[in-house]
Formats: sequence, structure tokens, C-alpha cells
Amino acid sequence: MRFHGAKDCIYAGWVTSEGDIVVAQLEAERPTVTHVVHQGLDKNDHASPALFVDPSGFVTAYYSAHNGSAIFSRTTESPEDITHWQPEIELVLNRGSAERNAYTYPTPLEVDHELYLVWRGDFWKPTMARRTGATEWTAAETLVMRPGAPSTNRPYFKAVSDGSSFHFAVTDGHPATEPHNSIYYFRRQGDTFLDVRGRSIGRPAEPLNPADADVVFDAPANDHGGWIWDIALDEDGSPVLTYATFPRDDQHLLCWSKWDGSRWVTREVPARGGWFPEDPPEGRQTEPYYSGGVVLDHEDPHTMFLSRKTGARFEIEEWRTEDGGQTWVSRPVTAWSSAHNVRPVAIRNHGGDGPRLMWMRLDGWYRGYKDYRTSILVEDPRFEAKRVMSRWMDEKQRP
Repeated sequence: MRFHGAKDCIYAGWVTSEGDIVVAQLEAERPTVTHVVHQGLDKNDHASPALFVDPSGFVTAYYSAHNGSAIFSRTTESPEDITHWQPEIELVLNRGSAERNAYTYPTPLEVDHELYLVWRGDFWKPTMARRTGATEWTAAETLVMRPGAPSTNRPYFKAVSDGSSFHFAVTDGHPATEPHNSIYYFRRQGDTFLDVRGRSIGRPAEPLNPADADVVFDAPANDHGGWIWDIALDEDGSPVLTYATFPRDDQHLLCWSKWDGSRWVTREVPARGGWFPEDPPEGRQTEPYYSGGVVLDHEDPHTMFLSRKTGARFEIEEWRTEDGGQTWVSRPVTAWSSAHNVRPVAIRNHGGDGPRLMWMRLDGWYRGYKDYRTSILVEDPRFEAKRVMSRWMDEKQRP
């Protein structure tokens, strides 16, 4: 994300192939600064950190192992300076169920000037808490639970804030295990769950049944369903979603859905892809629903960035629509690459006059979420004609 205070910086985070949690600070015309905030947490790309920058410029990283025992956080000692950090705080927020008590995907969001965390918590379900002090949080609330579903059911989520409410996109679960894996939208404002039209569909005292929310993608029979990638809000505050659907294991359709004020408009982007990696261990693909990636530009969600195989490699492309998804124009961000380029991440608050996009380059390998050696790249449009990119290696970072 970009924060423009006394400095004008991009802050980013990742987990290295050794399991270190790294935060980086990129400032124009200065060397990139990196700092390991937690060494050896988890050799697992599900452990990537999420960052929050408060209005004063203090940076906080939230992170957990994949199905870890707690969420951890660290805050910088000074604003806009990631070289020195306060001690790590351990957050044990789940209700402590004996059957399933773990933490994954912590996501900080600010609503009404208060900080919330959303994560996958008890029983694999989307969970939320609000910060009430430096180290104090409210009791965890389970947001979504399908009645009668097994305790191992995992509704994947993406969330965004408009400053006064939360907007969520969720799935029934993992496409490999759900017989009918659809994608849903709902909003939470105060103590009420709302559909896209603003009608009440439940109270947070009870987890929301996804069937009561808006169905954005209704998975057809004999289909592997969908997997949510991103949610953003357009200039009118209406939600826009991107996701992949899977008519077959080896066919990934990339979709864009927008609420136009009266209905959900869904368009398949003419950029079909497939799964990666292509060299899984023992020649067997264990995650056939891992797409190259498709995310929205949160400054303008009529623009999205995606990764798909063109020629011999996965490449990053920018796609844009001016007519509600009826037609699209595209341009290559990478081309004729010597290594796969996957998992684009749009930089939040980029402002249009600086870097907008980062992604992962497989210049080593990616054999699964526990076995990878990659680097992180950022495109800066100021140097686009020369294709100058800043390469942030995930190795040699350990203190």
C-alpha cells in the first residue's frame, strides 16, 4: 500500500522460502529498505503478512502461521520508518474451541475510525474482532457459517471497508471439497448484516448463512464452482468482484461481477487460464484450482490485473472496460519472460502517479505453498518504456 506523509512510500510484505516475515519500504529514488519482523514463522505462503498504516504513519504488520496458534502483530517505533519495531504482540482471540482453534489470513480494516481484524478462525470460519486498546480486543465473532456443514468447511473470504461498513465476498468453501461452491456478497454495518440493496439479512449475534446473502456466482451442477480473488468498490460505492470458475480442473475462467444498482452484471474476461505450478512434486498437481491470479485496481475497479499462460510462460496483463464489462482492452505488463509471473497484487492508494502493481516471479520454483523460491517485482509506470522493475529478493534477508 502507498502512504503519503512526510515521505511518499510503498509498504509491502511477504513470507520468504525460509518462513521469515518481511516488510519492505519503497521510496522513489532511494534504495528499498527491508526488515524481518519475525524469523522462521512458517515456510508457507499462506503466512504472508497484512499491513496497516495509521494516519500518523506508524506501520503495523499482522501475521500468523498457516493454521497457527495465534495472530502476531508488530508496530514501528517511529512513523514512516520500518528499520526499528516495537516488541511483538501475541493475539489469542479465538473462542478456543477444542475441535478447531487456529488462525490464518489476518486482515486489518478500519471502520468509523476503529480498527478491526478479520481472519479465518474457529472451525475454519471467517471471524472478526475490534481493537479496544493497545493490546485489547473484543471477543471474536464468527461471521459466516452454513447450517449443517461439516466443521471442516472453509468459506474463503475477501473484505474491504468503505469507512463506515464492511463489504465481504465469500465462498461456500474450497473448490476441491465442495459439491456446490458458489460466491456470495454481503455487507455489515453496525450490528446488522445487509444485502447489496441495504436490506437486513441477519444480526452478528448469529453467524450469517451464505444462502441469505447475495448470490453473485451460482455454481452449476457438475461444476467445480468458483474461488474469490478480490472485492473493491467503484466510484459510487457499489461492489465489484473478481474470481475464477472451473468448468474443468484444467480450465480456469476469469470473471468480473459488478452491482449496477439493480442487478449483478457478470462478464467472463476473454483471458482464460489454467493452474500453476506446472512442475508439482512427483508430477502430480495437488492444487489444480490455483490460478495465476486476477485482482482489481482499487482506485478504479474497471481495471484489473491478471496472470495467465501466453506462450511458454505465465505473464501479467492489464485489462480494462469502459462499458460495464461488455468489451475489454488489454496490454501486457510482462512479455517473453524467462520465468512465470503470477499472483498480481494491486497497490492500494497508489494515486495514479506511481507504482500500481506488484507480482511474484518464479525465477526459482513453486512446487506448492510450502516449497517455493521466488522474488517479488514492482512495475513503476514512470519507467514503463524501459521496463525497469525493482526486484525484491526473498532470500538473503535473514539477520
